[in-house]
Amino acid sequence: MSSPSALIRCFLALYPDDAARGAFGEYVTKLRKLNPTVRWEKEPHIHITLKFIGDIERSAAQRVAAHIKARLSGAKAIDAVVSVVGAFPNMRHPRVIWLGFREPVPELVAMQRAIDDMAYLEGVSRDRTPFSPHFTIGRVKEYSRIRHLYSDIEANPFEPVPVTFTSMRVMESTLTPAGAIHTELGRLDLPHA
Repeated sequence: MSSPSALIRCFLALYPDDAARGAFGEYVTKLRKLNPTVRWEKEPHIHITLKFIGDIERSAAQRVAAHIKARLSGAKAIDAVVSVVGAFPNMRHPRVIWLGFREPVPELVAMQRAIDDMAYLEGVSRDRTPFSPHFTIGRVKEYSRIRHLYSDIEANPFEPVPVTFTSMRVMESTLTPAGAIHTELGRLDLPHA
């Protein structure tokens, strides 16, 4: 039986290309100046989570990565346009602020579904909520300190940005008092068609 120290916190993600990530970072910087109490995401960490696995043995995470690599070996780069700013549960009472897509991106949904299937083979529970692809850019801890956030976002709309995903990554997330440290454990390259 493995010790708890053998467990890692793991997720599978798509990271934006450099140009899109830079545009996201500029937008976050603008919002950070207007609302410094929101915990804004660091530019290198902005990604779409395809599957949050949580605590798993490192060897099981490596098997999940191998299954996914085999299953998605023919997958190609995914192109889309990021054009929406939103929040969960909503913009008036946000907990998570995100950037996303006005139109569905079928390739993202298909990839997430395949990843959910592969993770299930290693004993990881299937996702219970429908997949809603988005880039988390901020987290709200105290509503009382963000009363102008909605109007600030309305006054600073996000200009649409094309994004290309050229790899799917298996990531380890180590929580620290200064924030999460993300370490890449594996990668599936997605070549252009």
